[in-house]
Amino acid sequence: RKNDIVTLTAQELRSLYTHEFEKGSTLDRVRDLFCFGCYTGQRWGDISRFKKTDLDGDIWTFITDKTKEEISIDLIGYAAPALDILKKYDYKLPKISLQKFNLYIKDAAAAAGIDTPYTLTRYSGIREIKITNPKYKWLGSHCARRTCVSLLLNVYNIPITAVMEITGHEDLKTLMAYINTDRAARREKMSKTK
Repeated sequence: RKNDIVTLTAQELRSLYTHEFEKGSTLDRVRDLFCFGCYTGQRWGDISRFKKTDLDGDIWTFITDKTKEEISIDLIGYAAPALDILKKYDYKLPKISLQKFNLYIKDAAAAAGIDTPYTLTRYSGIREIKITNPKYKWLGSHCARRTCVSLLLNVYNIPITAVMEITGHEDLKTLMAYINTDRAARREKMSKTK
């Protein structure tokens, strides 16, 4: 039995990405870092180590900190906003501690109206515990990576092998923990299989 995960919908991501924060404010910078993660699917550590020299045109290539694997991400299509974020900061992403980031992303998402009630199920032994909060209260750095995986698979129909190349996951079981099942997307896909 797996714990529920939190991801943004495509509309919520757009609302957050396009929300007008005071330019250069903490919430503006935190939102941009979070969205960069949503559009690239990378871990916080790899995002925070981004260097302009890792970029060749619109391709970001780097060695992951965790697995020491080389990853190349095309910053086009769904991932194109990541390149815009890099340009906004002259290819030097803002620096912030993970603890402060996880605190401020909730404020940024609340300001952008990401407040749909969201229930998570947790387990204490065999006891099921359901907790409902506005969605922004559940957000953290890892939600960005999960959002990317879920949107690429559920909305954009990117083959799972391509998503694994983007995220650096080597086995399907690990990747599955990042996917939020999207009932409506699955229904729509089924309707097109006549």
